[in-house]
Amino acid sequence: MKLGQFCTSEPGLTDKTDLTDKTEEHDMKKVIFLDIDGVLQPLSSQKRFDHDMDELQEQLSVESDEGYQKLNKYDIAAVRYDWEPNAVKNMKSLCEKTQAEFVISSAWRESKTLDMLRLLFRIQGLDAYVADKTEELSGYMRDMEIEEFLISHPDIGVFTIIDDAYRDYFERRFPQQFVYCDRIFDDECYQKALSILQQDPPSEKTVPDAVLMLKDINDNSSSVTKADFSLENISVVRRYHRYSTKDFISRISEAVENNSYISHLTLSGLAYNMNFSEKEQGAADRVWEALRRNSSVRHLDISYNSLEDISVLIRTLKERDCPLETLSLRNNSLTDESLDMLADYISGISHPFTLMLQRCCRSFKEAFVQTIAENSHITVLACYNQYESFSFGRRKPVPENLKLESGYGW
Repeated sequence: MKLGQFCTSEPGLTDKTDLTDKTEEHDMKKVIFLDIDGVLQPLSSQKRFDHDMDELQEQLSVESDEGYQKLNKYDIAAVRYDWEPNAVKNMKSLCEKTQAEFVISSAWRESKTLDMLRLLFRIQGLDAYVADKTEELSGYMRDMEIEEFLISHPDIGVFTIIDDAYRDYFERRFPQQFVYCDRIFDDECYQKALSILQQDPPSEKTVPDAVLMLKDINDNSSSVTKADFSLENISVVRRYHRYSTKDFISRISEAVENNSYISHLTLSGLAYNMNFSEKEQGAADRVWEALRRNSSVRHLDISYNSLEDISVLIRTLKERDCPLETLSLRNNSLTDESLDMLADYISGISHPFTLMLQRCCRSFKEAFVQTIAENSHITVLACYNQYESFSFGRRKPVPENLKLESGYGW
């Protein structure tokens, strides 16, 4: 397959028992998902304004390609004068040593065709490596745009993501592939990216652990008692089977509903794919229904899901035959009404129960704290600023079963 020619495939629902990789190993490509600002171009560099940008644009149009006349002169001058020489050298060496190519994920792709991007990269001798760009998806963060690109391009075997922003998102979804540029694509970043891209592509017979875990849960295998579908594992499963997010939720819900061995269930980070609380409320309800029917899960982690309204979840927990021992609602966006419903739920608990609420809301109302204090069976973990420790100038005592730690609410 020639440089820049990708095999595309529409994301679709793959049979849950089909664990065969359809892409042959020799077709697997190496890709660099590339940001520009903060990676090749220092954010503070303004050298282009010391030069005649109109003259540079005219010169390139005459000597190289008339297409430069259609480009923004500020972009042209930024590439020539502001891109950091050592970063450019490192990037060129990375491509030469690994035979990797660029998929532009930077904001520079906006309103630019691939030909326009290649003309800009030609100024620094990098145009031959520009293969494609990620699609701009409304309401999606950059990491999700990259995931959708990977799902629709199954011929990508090894990849790295080089960016100076969206660190939390990338490190949760792609911890093994992300290279964070603190300042610029320096030698340290280069070595990390090189080590990633020099890895062999996965064998067509290799099935990721997360995929096998989902299959074992679906098969009701006693070998799996902890189902960890944090964002990284969700991403691995989606890319392997080319599932949409809705497809994934349907699969995991079906698997959990019919499983009698898993005691720990983590399903976190879906808010990085969609607004789990509003835009896809039906998908969330499908998960809660599966949980209601399940008779084995006692430890539930649903952090990082942008949950606001948990009324259906609370009703589900009350109806379950198998009571929870731990519940993590960390890093959600619970409303006051949701906290009231949560207070009603925990007030009726009569067995040891741990509730993790760090960064789930700005602060707790006094009535909620009182509910915690009145039930010695429960332990609640939260952040210091979620608890209003002063009332009319007097410090309020912290209930013994409310454990506060450093950090902030929202």
